[in-house]
Amino acid sequence: QYTSAQAKASIDYIHRRLEDADVYFVSNQLYREEVLNCSFRVTGKIPELWDPETGKTRELAIYSEEDHYTSVPLQLSPAESVFVVFRKAISTRPIISVTRSGRPAGNELELSLCTNGAVEGVAWESDRYTIRNSAGAERTIEANLPSPVVIEGPWTVKFPPRLGAPPEIRLNNLISWTVHSDDGVRHFSGTAEYTTQFDITGAMLGRDHQLDLDLGEVKEIAELIINGKTCRTLWKPPFRAEVTSMLRPGTNVLTIRVTNLWANRLIADSGLPENQRISWSTWNPYTGAFKLLPSGLMGPVKLRIGVRVII
Repeated sequence: QYTSAQAKASIDYIHRRLEDADVYFVSNQLYREEVLNCSFRVTGKIPELWDPETGKTRELAIYSEEDHYTSVPLQLSPAESVFVVFRKAISTRPIISVTRSGRPAGNELELSLCTNGAVEGVAWESDRYTIRNSAGAERTIEANLPSPVVIEGPWTVKFPPRLGAPPEIRLNNLISWTVHSDDGVRHFSGTAEYTTQFDITGAMLGRDHQLDLDLGEVKEIAELIINGKTCRTLWKPPFRAEVTSMLRPGTNVLTIRVTNLWANRLIADSGLPENQRISWSTWNPYTGAFKLLPSGLMGPVKLRIGVRVII
């Protein structure tokens, strides 16, 4: 069972009971963020969140038990799916509420249970947070975050050969390919490679900091490469990934390989003689009457700095 902060939420789930665990697969069916309170038919066990995209798992610190159910707050991004697993017996009092300046807090303070029973987390917004456990004990923490680093460019964008676009363009500002002055860029379909550099200080990489790269708006898929090492492939909003361990003080090189849909090239080729077309398809549903689909990296690209806290 679940309740949502928004009307007409669409959440699907599957429950599988193993010999030593209960496993729930919870899926957001809509392309919008959902703030949920989910009730699972399990008691006496700690809920764990397993992320199928990153493979990371963590024991959740915020939950409550009532009437043979464990209630867990979940905040799912658009089209996100997670596993909620119950397998370990409860050994510490759970946190039942987190407020931010008197109002409920969401993912701006992510809390997890450590193996030693302590609770740690990452704050993503500067504010005063009040944490209350099931015994009624409260603790207030002040989180003061550094400002995000805006990665403005300029950007070098390289296109593959024989797909209509020039080998390379330079962008001072991130835009959709469809509004560029070059016809080959406007109608490009495929993978283009963005590269820029940015500087950070050693203080930003402090032990109590977590750094996430937020790409803003992307159409449609982005592969992140930082200082020559592949980080992650992002395929849906939010286009955001932790990059703390991949950064270094001073200058960092950021490469983003962005792949869009095939439609824009098909739209352009529908108006060309067959011997001038770049694409080939047994059936092309697109004509010049179709609007071009926004494509590429549109940003804004920001390096967000979270502060780790221990409760």
